[in-house]
Amino acid sequence: MTTMRISIKELLEFGWLKTKQHYWYLFCVGILAILVKGASMVTGPFQIIVSVAISISLTYVLLIIARGETPTFESLTVPFRSYKTPLTFFLATLLIMIAGLIGLALLILPGIWILIRLQFYKYIVLEHEGIKARESLAQSFEMTKGHFWQLFLFLIVIVLFNFIGILCLFVGLLITLPVTGIAYTHLYMKLKAHHHASKVSEGNHEHAHHVHA
Repeated sequence: MTTMRISIKELLEFGWLKTKQHYWYLFCVGILAILVKGASMVTGPFQIIVSVAISISLTYVLLIIARGETPTFESLTVPFRSYKTPLTFFLATLLIMIAGLIGLALLILPGIWILIRLQFYKYIVLEHEGIKARESLAQSFEMTKGHFWQLFLFLIVIVLFNFIGILCLFVGLLITLPVTGIAYTHLYMKLKAHHHASKVSEGNHEHAHHVHA
């Protein structure tokens, strides 16, 4: 499989463009998420469930935007129309946390390596209803093959970008969080397309080889 060149500049420009296009929607959704998260802090154990539910809704919204579509407030509830998707999302999140902790317990770098290779599981779960938690992690692992250092660099850029938002009295996060979130989702879409194209190319090459043989 050929390695795709990741342009951080192009990803951030895409994130900025889409943030401007959907800013007030994203702002309202962000405020809603903060309010729901704040209210859940008094519910004890249910706080984890609420946090995962918020992550599911926000991830789905980012997918819609990255596809070039227009999200609505109804979009926030779409992933919950079947219990399977949120359950798989939760199980996959639990598995990646366990894998990351094991990696971090060994050494810091293995933990980071595991988390970066498995990070796109959430998009895969939301795009493939009925997929198993382990399958979503396996697909992310395969999709990120050969891209670790580029993804690691992009992660550093995202952290620094949002740190700048924090330095701007936290108000800057109202811009940096949606920009980096959309850029991150756009990266997933590009990796998915590249992975699919590579698989098709390999299949055509094997078919041609058998024909000539």
